[in-house]
Amino acid sequence: MRLGLCCIFREEPIKFRRTTAAYLGRRSLAARRQYLADIAAANAVALKTALVYCRDNGIGAFRINSQILPLKTHPVVGYDITDLPGHAAIISAFEACGRFSRRHDIRTSFHPDQFIVLSSPRPDVVQQSIADLAYQAEVAA
Repeated sequence: MRLGLCCIFREEPIKFRRTTAAYLGRRSLAARRQYLADIAAANAVALKTALVYCRDNGIGAFRINSQILPLKTHPVVGYDITDLPGHAAIISAFEACGRFSRRHDIRTSFHPDQFIVLSSPRPDVVQQSIADLAYQAEVAA
């Protein structure tokens, strides 16, 4: 049996950052991208810390929050990781998390948000759902 953890820590000092579209929308494009880069870098560090916690406590699975890169596919404030300042270091930090999890046999996964509805009758919802799943696959690779 493989025990696992979800993406939220209650008692450990491991926190994943988020933001809102309203907050980002009030920022210039450059300020928005820098803020998102800071969040992405912080979330890569938090992920590594979470994986270390799992290793140290014999936990074999960790579910990554689907907003590890907040609002990445948002129709107005969305972005590509390569748009962010320091994107190479951010990508490298996430890749290091992948190597760490494989080296220590920690299974990682995502759980799509409740807004992922591939069977929606609305084409825009289906397209957004596909974009969100593609983003999660990109991060998981």
